[in-house]
Amino acid sequence: MGNDRDPAWLSMAEVTVRLGVGVSTVQRWIMRSFLPVERRRNSDPYDARRVWIRAADVAAFAPWYDRNVPLPQWLDGA
Repeated sequence: MGNDRDPAWLSMAEVTVRLGVGVSTVQRWIMRSFLPVERRRNSDPYDARRVWIRAADVAAFAPWYDRNVPLPQWLDGA
């Protein structure tokens, strides 16, 4: 994907910048299924751009990330 990539999808690095968290935090959210991802193959297996997160999912999750807002029941039980 070059500069003409779909803006509806974010890289993990872009998510960390938007939410002000570290990569390990985003990885934990992905492992707990808080943020669904799409994995795309390319030639470099160590390329972090292989994992893409829908911008709409990040926007929906962001309010629940705030520690002052209780998690919804479906998210709290995960």
